[in-house]
Amino acid sequence: MPWHYVENGQRKGPVEDAGLERLATPGTIRSRSTSGKSKT
Repeated sequence: MPWHYVENGQRKGPVEDAGLERLATPGTIRSRSTSGKSKT
């Protein structure tokens, strides 16, 4: 399912689950990051 996230105040995405995991590894997305699933 596609996800969107906020980086530096800008909406990014959509990314799939695997892409979201890859973004978490280098710290692009953190536990405090805003994220949500697409409604599509």
